[in-house]
Amino acid sequence: MASRKEKARNKRLLEPDTRAEEPEALLPGSDPEKLNQFSWIPALPPAELRRLYRSSANGMLDHDLLDQVGISFYLRCKQGVEEFKLIRSGKLKCHHCGSLLLKEEGLMVCRCGYQYTYKGYIDSFNAHRMPGGNALHIFPSLRRHGLAPKRILKK
Repeated sequence: MASRKEKARNKRLLEPDTRAEEPEALLPGSDPEKLNQFSWIPALPPAELRRLYRSSANGMLDHDLLDQVGISFYLRCKQGVEEFKLIRSGKLKCHHCGSLLLKEEGLMVCRCGYQYTYKGYIDSFNAHRMPGGNALHIFPSLRRHGLAPKRILKK
């Protein structure tokens, strides 16, 4: 279980930097088509979760839906935890090629040409409600206790 101090630290890591930053469109050398382009795993639609609960309550559990929900949940948590750990260590991940970038002020340019700002990265992480600090303690237990979807573990 995370201490209050650790939870507060994790929360601060995901707060956007409030210092003045140039509008991203005005950053020298930025390309709007390659600037802050993120691909987050989408959140589980509530309707799918309701369908799963209803199938279970009716005594006819939809195993395909259970697998689909489990995979979605697992992959989203995995991405959130991995990205959160990178942020905590002062790195960012290019969402186009997967390369790691060191946190810098201003524009960070990946070798593949995609560009990021730290503020844009954090804002996007938060806007997509990616799991972060609290998931760090829960996520590893999914695998340890055999709760990760079997299809994922086979790959």
